[in-house]
Amino acid sequence: MTINESQQRQSDSRPSPKAQAVAARVRVNADRRAGNDKTPKWIVKLSQTPAAK
Repeated sequence: MTINESQQRQSDSRPSPKAQAVAARVRVNADRRAGNDKTPKWIVKLSQTPAAK
């Protein structure tokens, strides 16, 4: 297996729950700074999980 094949296999998989939670926290913070208070509730809840910290 070449490096490109292993990278391609990894890109097909979903991010880990921790990575998803951290991304949600980043999204909520960015929305808050931009004055957007309409972040979807599921993203807000995901950003508040222990994995996001």
